[in-house]
Amino acid sequence: MVAVNELASNAGAAYVFLRNGTAWSQQAYLKAGQVSVGDFFGRAVAISGDIAVVGVPGEDGGSAGVNGPVNELAAEAGAACVFVRSGVTWSQQAYLKASQVTAGDQFGGTVGISGVTVVVGAINEDGSATGANGAVDELAADSGAVYAFGRSGTTWTQKAYLKATQVTAGDNFGRAAAIWEDTVVAGAVFEDSSATSVNAPVDELAPDSGAAYLIALGAPKMLVTQTAAVTDGGSVSFGAIVTGATGLPLTFTISNPGTDDLTSLVVTKDGPDSAAFTIGALSATNIPLGPGTVTFTVTFYPTTSGAKTAALHIGSNIFGVNNPYDINLTGTALSFTQDTDGDGLNDASELQMTALGFNWQVNQSALVNTYTSTANGAGYFNASQIQEMNLGMSLLQQNPATNQFKLELGLEKSTDLTHFTPFPFTAPQLTVRPDGKIEFLFTVPDNAAFFRLKGQ
Repeated sequence: MVAVNELASNAGAAYVFLRNGTAWSQQAYLKAGQVSVGDFFGRAVAISGDIAVVGVPGEDGGSAGVNGPVNELAAEAGAACVFVRSGVTWSQQAYLKASQVTAGDQFGGTVGISGVTVVVGAINEDGSATGANGAVDELAADSGAVYAFGRSGTTWTQKAYLKATQVTAGDNFGRAAAIWEDTVVAGAVFEDSSATSVNAPVDELAPDSGAAYLIALGAPKMLVTQTAAVTDGGSVSFGAIVTGATGLPLTFTISNPGTDDLTSLVVTKDGPDSAAFTIGALSATNIPLGPGTVTFTVTFYPTTSGAKTAALHIGSNIFGVNNPYDINLTGTALSFTQDTDGDGLNDASELQMTALGFNWQVNQSALVNTYTSTANGAGYFNASQIQEMNLGMSLLQQNPATNQFKLELGLEKSTDLTHFTPFPFTAPQLTVRPDGKIEFLFTVPDNAAFFRLKGQ
């Protein structure tokens, strides 16, 4: 924390306090990056989450824009300072000035913040333009203005220069200003109209009666599609695949139907099975206002069987409940050892034979029985048949020279009953039991669902 002294009269400061239960304690003592007598740092303050903005209406810098060099060339032109918190530590992130700097404007006399958008009032600004982003001049003394700034990543830029719909010298538009999401309210305490209620005709018949203006800023929006639109909080299913297999990547497309640039895009994931979903790189991190899009892929790659769930989060510069944009991911990994529908054929095999009419979620005992009974020609036998099967060749062969008999068997594996590959007997899994019988212990390898015993 900065050491406190009394060496700069009316320089000003801002203090951050935290509440824990009913107890309050000071967390930070904030000062500008350059301190001068009479700056009145802290005349206006606002905070949103981990971002605080402090107005400095007596600041004398002559630089325009954001993070320009600090000097003392424009008395009481004013400034605003943005501070950010990381953990419990606050640091200055931006030094904000108007796009046109004039002595006496008192930019920073009022401030407001919503999300990553800051508004700053310059109560004595002299421009005669009306509405948003008009030409800047010095033709209406002390009419006042409000400036809006937005952040992308850690970079702040001016987004709008706002004036009243009717501008008169001395109105002090921006003497008070606040923002919520994309709506700004600005007070003009010395406005002179006698109009009443809302949006009545403006005149100059009631000096200094005052007025307030509601102004809609441009705001980005996010639309995510994956074959169809996916709402914030919606779900995308990857269906079922065999455990250990890699599913086809699904492409997600982000577009911006809003009225401002969509920036700072980042995709993250979490959830109990997030490791089963792989996120590809974003094609870009910003979508300027217009028809552009950004894409990324998600691939389902489960290494264990069962239902899998995860959550996808798309962060951006959008303020409010739609940041991040959340999508639930689901998928099912099937194994060769589980038979969910209880029809005698494992889930993974039924999935691989979908084209033959199999459905791993529906009991199809008749279809399974028909399939297995006609599959003997390919070498498939059920548990009872294997006790009686004929291997199609003589199992015992005698060597006439030695009079020795040889019994030679081979084991093969297959996923489709069409293509078989050798599955060799290996030690120590192959043993001769004490009762003289041969035993081979093995686990299901790869995606094999069928095994064939052959005479060699």
